[in-house]
Amino acid sequence: MEIVQIMERGILGSFVGMLGLVLYNFGRTAFMETSRIDVLSVVMAGATFFALTKKIGLPYILLMGGILSILLFGLLK
Repeated sequence: MEIVQIMERGILGSFVGMLGLVLYNFGRTAFMETSRIDVLSVVMAGATFFALTKKIGLPYILLMGGILSILLFGLLK
């Protein structure tokens, strides 16, 4: 049974590393390829981080993020 726990830790470690790389690439694409950092994007990223730390469900975060993106970036710009 100990060998399975060691394998689980290795898989979990590689998964966390992969998620970190995806997050880095996503952030670089979202913020740096536009050659400017938009204040609304930073505020939405901060609000999402805050919601995740407060253990708000991911479906609610995604729904509100989609609605706010449409309102702020689609209709107001």
